[in-house]
Amino acid sequence: PVQTGPREPQWLAPAKQGACRTAGGNQGSYIEKWGVTESKCGEECVTTYSHECVAWEFTEVKPKQWVCELHKDPVKSVYPIPTSRCYIIFAHKSSFGGALSMPTR
Repeated sequence: PVQTGPREPQWLAPAKQGACRTAGGNQGSYIEKWGVTESKCGEECVTTYSHECVAWEFTEVKPKQWVCELHKDPVKSVYPIPTSRCYIIFAHKSSFGGALSMPTR
């Protein structure tokens, strides 16, 4: 049998929490989906929208009210917002300008 190594992660989390930002600190182009859980948001990015999604952002606007952003433009930084989390798709990690790590969630 062929031995395979550990699977590469599908996405990485920036070292600081916040909203995804493109070059110049802009939001860039993204698909917005309301009422999607954090795990479903990531799943949509790497499956349904894999041909265009380079990063995804999850924000809890208020309890049980969530918004998911599936980003199409390379994410360079994170704007600190306590209720938002940005995740960079592993294949696009080289576009990010800061430290990345495995997500803890």
